[in-house]
Amino acid sequence: MEIKTYEQMEADFTEFYLKKIQPRLADYEKERKEGAPKIIAFNIVWFSFLVAFLFLRKIHIFSNVLLTL
Repeated sequence: MEIKTYEQMEADFTEFYLKKIQPRLADYEKERKEGAPKIIAFNIVWFSFLVAFLFLRKIHIFSNVLLTL
């Protein structure tokens, strides 16, 4: 295994990034932007369900306390 200097590693990484990674980023970015509204909608629905469940549970517990008085 050859020992590389920091400058050699940086040059290798820059070359790898420019040739292999950067050309693919546009496709991933497009896919990410198309999927974002679905993820946001799912998170809103999930959070709303959780809040409603906790609220109804709190009402149920509170009503049970009132019935025992």
